[in-house]
Amino acid sequence: MSAQRPILDARVRAALDALEWPVSLASAVRDRDGRLLDFRLDHVNLAGARWAGLTPDEMTGRLLTDLVPETRALGLFDALDRVVSTGQPFRQRGTHYAGQVTDGRSFSARFELAAVSAGDGYLSAWAEIADEGAVDLERVLVRAGEALSPDVHEAVIRVPEARRGATRGRLRLSLAMAFG
Repeated sequence: MSAQRPILDARVRAALDALEWPVSLASAVRDRDGRLLDFRLDHVNLAGARWAGLTPDEMTGRLLTDLVPETRALGLFDALDRVVSTGQPFRQRGTHYAGQVTDGRSFSARFELAAVSAGDGYLSAWAEIADEGAVDLERVLVRAGEALSPDVHEAVIRVPEARRGATRGRLRLSLAMAFG
């Protein structure tokens, strides 16, 4: 059983694609009992696709653990699960990760990672970092969140009517808690 995917209009895709750092938006995939099975990528911006060595179309709609099989072993799946289940943002700087993007590139680097809750899913940004230090992912996620926020950029993301208010409020709350 899978979650209904948000529909992103062209303005949201363009705003996310204009960001210089990799950004992804994903929805939880749950079984009939509501247990989290995986995350389905609803959108990966151009920078994220370039990082992976794929096109956005090759990434959109895929399961996170199929795309990056090491996600569970690296502990990132559990971190994203906590973001979605608790609404608490995730932030990590300087941790080394190595793995392979299925059909894409291999990676071995230190990363800066950030994710916030976006309804029954997450909005994430990441960057490989060099010795000179950290990337301003707060700014990246705030920009991405603004692109998704109907109050800032009109109604640019549509989700099922019953979840619409919760998604908007939860994203704003998550962004405020993470970076406010």
